[in-house]
Amino acid sequence: MQNQLRRYISKRLLPQQAALRNIQLLNQRVATYSQYTNQSVNFQFVQIQFLQNQQKQQSNFSAYFLLLGGAAALTYAAHNGYTNQFMKKQLVEAEGETNMLEIEIDFASDLQDGQMKDLKVGPKDEDKVLISRYQGKLHAVGNYCTHFGAPLHTGQMFDDKVICPWHAAAFSVVTGALEGAPGLDGLPKFDIIERDGKFFVQVPSNLPRSHTQPLAKRDPNDTRRYVIIGGGPAGLFCAETLRQSNFTGEITIISDDKIVPYDRTLLSKVLATGDASKFKLRNEDFLANADINVRLGSRAESVNANEKTVTLSDGTKISYDKLCVATGASPFRPPIPGINLENVLVLRNGSDQEAIKQRAANSKKVVILGGGFIGSESASALKLQYKEAQEVHLVYIESTPVERAFGKEIGGYIAAEHEKHGVKVHPGRKVTEIRGDGQNASSVVLDDGTVIEADLVICGAGVLPATKFLQGSGVQLDERGGIITNPFLQTSNKDIFAAGDNASYPYWVTGKHQRVEHYINAMDQGSYAAFNMLGKLVPFSGVPFFWTRHYNKSIQYAGYAAEFDEVHIQGSLADSKFVAFYIKDNKVRAVAGQMQSAAVLTYYEAMNQNVMPTADLIKSGAENVDSVKAKLKQNKGAGKCKREHCCSKKPVATA
Repeated sequence: MQNQLRRYISKRLLPQQAALRNIQLLNQRVATYSQYTNQSVNFQFVQIQFLQNQQKQQSNFSAYFLLLGGAAALTYAAHNGYTNQFMKKQLVEAEGETNMLEIEIDFASDLQDGQMKDLKVGPKDEDKVLISRYQGKLHAVGNYCTHFGAPLHTGQMFDDKVICPWHAAAFSVVTGALEGAPGLDGLPKFDIIERDGKFFVQVPSNLPRSHTQPLAKRDPNDTRRYVIIGGGPAGLFCAETLRQSNFTGEITIISDDKIVPYDRTLLSKVLATGDASKFKLRNEDFLANADINVRLGSRAESVNANEKTVTLSDGTKISYDKLCVATGASPFRPPIPGINLENVLVLRNGSDQEAIKQRAANSKKVVILGGGFIGSESASALKLQYKEAQEVHLVYIESTPVERAFGKEIGGYIAAEHEKHGVKVHPGRKVTEIRGDGQNASSVVLDDGTVIEADLVICGAGVLPATKFLQGSGVQLDERGGIITNPFLQTSNKDIFAAGDNASYPYWVTGKHQRVEHYINAMDQGSYAAFNMLGKLVPFSGVPFFWTRHYNKSIQYAGYAAEFDEVHIQGSLADSKFVAFYIKDNKVRAVAGQMQSAAVLTYYEAMNQNVMPTADLIKSGAENVDSVKAKLKQNKGAGKCKREHCCSKKPVATA
């Protein structure tokens, strides 16, 4: 079977050129997937079914999701009318439609296959649609990302897919359908007509911003009950994808939060001013209309896999047919004297952020423990808000902030940014004691004897998977509590799936299990868990993508480099414009960049299509972003949108 699978993957998963020169990677992926042959999903059956289905659909074995870049917002105003001056630019009313307008695409003949361009359809600068040419045909969709409103014409187009320049949300330029998080909705699609050799796009006078994919309604005759533990992005995407995939049974989300799912990535970025209730991904009305039942303030205490029940903290038992565990991770409090004093706070949810915000408003001196993303972004947010009025100390055991992910070079750049804005950094130091009056902390003691006064202490010492309630359930966990899954995000129990920060899944690039604690990864895994709860058997094979933001500047990161031998930097850290390549055994495992969105997105797509050049070619200049982009353009079909097909795909196994 492995030989069959190897031949299949070489044709479907790997582009032909990459298959010839990446035999080792091919073998890794075969080994990764083949080890699941004897698990609850029969992989040989999966292989045969996918061979048959893909021959019909001409799509890849796995669906690649595009994950995320920086936080910013673009206000998108709906078009309310057109001036006489603009009407002179070939704007006429569509026949029989008083509220529809036709605008000539005056650059249609110049637009080459695989190219896109924005077209102004109203008097305001933001009154634009995105025109593209794919497989010889013109298409028109909305021009603004449904996440934070980035102008998509400044992003990247590969095959029928446009990728957002800010956070790497992806959409189909043909249908407008959502392809990858962090977008929630798809783009509106507009008709294009030809008349007398000219092309016109038809748009309504009130230009829509997004298009929500149809959701199946609850059918009382469908007795299936699917339960999702966790009210974060993974849980929400799982629930929505079930409805988008025409699931008509009961859906219940069990959430220990006080509000419906919201964007947690903003908590540390706007720590001093944010309000989680304003970061909702979906409001209560949307969830009610989708027949998604959300039990807020409910915590899962245990799971009985034999009885197929979840017991809540109030003793309530909820039965399930399929279960998705998407509880994420919980902040880790190191065993330091004084760590539980009242003004020593962690940041994970909206309640945590509100508590920190209230304390910070009256604090002159703040000490932050930990130089990871939470700690480092928190220092940035506080300094931006309070400036000289607040003294902020950042204490971390590594030599630079975020060193484990970004390396010393970029970590040093971020440390310099902190110091430039007045943050006092303490590299290579550990906190040995937090002193106080028994109720509140008043100072922090470092391992070199330094004592730092503190009105507020923020603990950002890392997280652990929130999976204690699974102990005794029979679900297999790793040594840190991560839920071990197969490529279908299915656990050791065939009816239980995992998604998000708590899921330890096999990464096709290395063949090793990994947990990725990133927002977009959680969203995409929620969707794939839903596909496989429905028996669609779609393996998760995405490449991670995330962003971090300090002092109003974002760094985008694509790939996953748990280990790296070298960081090769192109550009200038001093000018805040660079691309960094994370290298292990002459392979580029990840790329990070600031003010280089086009390069990061291009390399990100190259990783997804497995045509990323080796490190020596990048370092020598033999390969660069232009040559990689040319390869991607030639590699037609490998980057096609797949999510819409996965939603409509029929089950190939019993759900």
